[in-house]
Amino acid sequence: MSERCRHHIYAQGMQDGILMCIFMVINSTNKFYVEFGHSDMFEANAGSMYFLGWKGLFLDGGVKSTDYNLITGPITPENIVSLLERGGTPKSFDYLSADLDATEWYVVEAILKAGYRPRVFSMEFNINIPITSNFTLSKPKGSRWDVGTCFMAHSLGAQKLLADEYGYGLVAIDAPLDAFWVDKSLLHPDTKYIDND
Repeated sequence: MSERCRHHIYAQGMQDGILMCIFMVINSTNKFYVEFGHSDMFEANAGSMYFLGWKGLFLDGGVKSTDYNLITGPITPENIVSLLERGGTPKSFDYLSADLDATEWYVVEAILKAGYRPRVFSMEFNINIPITSNFTLSKPKGSRWDVGTCFMAHSLGAQKLLADEYGYGLVAIDAPLDAFWVDKSLLHPDTKYIDND
């Protein structure tokens, strides 16, 4: 990914710049996003999208706001589909951002299994785990990051397994935060993806 794509607007790192570059290549369709795990609009990966007039859904476990479309409460693999339905999420939408510091891998898997098809998705990964590992936290109810430790989330290798199963290719990494995956059918067949093998 070009250095011109690595700029910060609202997100924690360079995510919004990376997203702008991705959508310059594949264009947007319905300009709908879903982001879970960030309730603060000024740290959200989709924050720039919101301020550019995109529509979407923010999900968070603890913060309430009527200023934007925010649904609060637990986010689990078992309830994510009903949350998406409640928020009016179309089956095909432009962007999904997943950052729960624990079970986002399982939540994204549940979204994809249910037939939702984000054109682009990003997930936080644990940079402390070797990228070729297929590590994920176990999926007990209420699993959370033990703050102050490195025991959280999953490896980049685990993301690749999920992405491969559903036809996504790795196009960018904003280390140590997120990996960005694009539906391979939207890109040229000769596209060179980032290989984490």
